[in-house]
Amino acid sequence: MREPSTEPVTAASSAAIAASLVIHPGAHVLDVALAHAVGAGGVLEGRRIVYGYETKATWVVVHQWVFATGSVHVNLTASCAVEDTPFVAPHSDGVVAGVVFGDGETAGETGGAVTDHGDGTR
Repeated sequence: MREPSTEPVTAASSAAIAASLVIHPGAHVLDVALAHAVGAGGVLEGRRIVYGYETKATWVVVHQWVFATGSVHVNLTASCAVEDTPFVAPHSDGVVAGVVFGDGETAGETGGAVTDHGDGTR
């Protein structure tokens, strides 16, 4: 998902955490770590947020990467059942590592590693 904003990555990651707690009441933030991506102007610093929440069937673990390009905030998200995390997380990390952000006019457009869902999100 892309949102127009000039706010720094700290604001973007704080907003992402707040949203996750609203969307999934009772969610637990498990980790927040530095993340990096390639941008038109060099390396972009971002955050990888890991949180989990309980459903009727299982516990879901969400990995969310947040980047601030200077003109937009970009969020990339992968989720799976907690028991699948050891298998899914390395692949998700690999997909995010392959994302290359364009210049300010096309920020958030990628080199093709992210699926376009057809609704404006990637």
